[in-house]
Amino acid sequence: MRQERSSQNLVIVLLAIAVLAMTVGFATYSQNLTITGTATFKKASWSVQFDDTTWDESGSSTGVSSSAHNVGTTAATYTVTLNKPGDVFTFDLDVKNAGTIDAKLTEIDLTNSQSSAAYISHSVTYDGVTYSNATNANINKVLAAGNSETVTVRVEYVPAAANALPSSADVTATLGVTLQYVDNGI
Repeated sequence: MRQERSSQNLVIVLLAIAVLAMTVGFATYSQNLTITGTATFKKASWSVQFDDTTWDESGSSTGVSSSAHNVGTTAATYTVTLNKPGDVFTFDLDVKNAGTIDAKLTEIDLTNSQSSAAYISHSVTYDGVTYSNATNANINKVLAAGNSETVTVRVEYVPAAANALPSSADVTATLGVTLQYVDNGI
């Protein structure tokens, strides 16, 4: 029995050595792969604005020009007098994306403070498309970072029937255009 026990102990020791050898052997044939890196996030800037150096009224009727205009980075104003039916006042103004994020024009709104549609036609042309409705949604025109696009505003004293013309007083209308830009990633 002693010899049997000694044989069992020897078998247990040999099995332990075999398991230990297999563990070491397995460890020899295993490998961990590691990936490390660094990421730099650049400062992003959002700046869609008017280019105040691009005002151009050359498309207006002869003798029609603005008596005043002012162009800031996010607002432009003008004052013009249209003397007779058929007179047209147009101006071009560039919108530039001076930021680092692509912008997307999603909507153009045109407003008129007077119900003077019988006298005034008001429209905006952007990227070759003319918009004249009060609200023009779902436009989706991308203005890439660093690029510019020309906006043309057109105001016309509509050639109308004589009974539609102002008879007793001048008509003054405040016209507005709102261009809505969002981050192109949205």
